[in-house]
Amino acid sequence: MADLCTAVNTVKSQPQAEGGMAPVYGMAATLPLRGVVGELLRRYMDVLYKV
Repeated sequence: MADLCTAVNTVKSQPQAEGGMAPVYGMAATLPLRGVVGELLRRYMDVLYKV
């Protein structure tokens, strides 16, 4: 329970913090075809980790 309280307090203290994958997963959840979602995420990860 202490970990949950710590996490909540962290988010409350930094509401403007941005980043992470939430926007990508949120957008992918609205696509009607699951195959498209998988392909989108594969390509995104390829670009993200391209060296």
